[in-house]
Amino acid sequence: DGWSSVWSAAAPIARRYGLKFTLFLAPECVEDSLEVRTALDTGASAEEIAPRDLGDRARLTWGEVLALHTTRLVDIQSHSSHHGVVFKSSRPRGFVTPDGPFPLNGLSPLIQREADGKDSVVFRPAPGTPLYQWGHALTVERRFIEPVELRAQCTLLAREPGFFKRHNWQRLLSAVVHDVPEKWESAEARRERLTADLRGSRQMIESRVPGAHVTVLAPPWADIDPMLAEVAREVGYELLVLGYPFHVGHLKGSLPMYPRLFGDASWVSALGTLRGAPRWWQARSRALERRRAGAIP
Repeated sequence: DGWSSVWSAAAPIARRYGLKFTLFLAPECVEDSLEVRTALDTGASAEEIAPRDLGDRARLTWGEVLALHTTRLVDIQSHSSHHGVVFKSSRPRGFVTPDGPFPLNGLSPLIQREADGKDSVVFRPAPGTPLYQWGHALTVERRFIEPVELRAQCTLLAREPGFFKRHNWQRLLSAVVHDVPEKWESAEARRERLTADLRGSRQMIESRVPGAHVTVLAPPWADIDPMLAEVAREVGYELLVLGYPFHVGHLKGSLPMYPRLFGDASWVSALGTLRGAPRWWQARSRALERRRAGAIP
């Protein structure tokens, strides 16, 4: 994804033990700064580094991405352009509040359609923004396009002083989005969007990181569908790295595939035996199913 700890913790540990690894990067999630922050091998303590991934600057800077590349320990490949989500339902489910970033603490962006017809990557949508059921941007089969004018009305209303302290604020916003004309993304537009995303990821990484050669795609959330594999091949990818149970048959002939493995045992150490053991078993079962499906060449 591109968390700050890839630079501050993972790279120093890899260097210590002579390991190399691949960073699957979503370039539009990288902080647009050339700052290189302290790391475990440049004086930072673990207590200083740990909160970074939970704070306002949890993502890598471009300075750190460049520094990772120059270590020659890290191969930088694609994790799509933005690791974002889009709406897949026309039924409102809530609204953004000042205390409720969307959807994952403001770190996984919402892809919003703007008035000019283009999409924007938004990590912290404005308070009042209507929310609908969302799904992963690269695998949602039918995307709902929320009306820009309606979103503007809601966010303007939410700017009124003390708005979210009113007992009826949700009813006021719901009245604005009532009976909204539905607009859905066409199949042709979806393919164009996927093409722009995957091609854009390659181009952005290679232009910002001189010497990088991006030919491998690890789809966000390890999701995959046949069209995504076809588009990836068309725009120059040579290998897919997949995770979770999947069936090779429906992707046959698209691209070579390799398994994306997960740290099964980390659930136990993070959550304790009672809560972590079931998560470990779930992750372990997924790994075994990947093998049965023929994911490992």
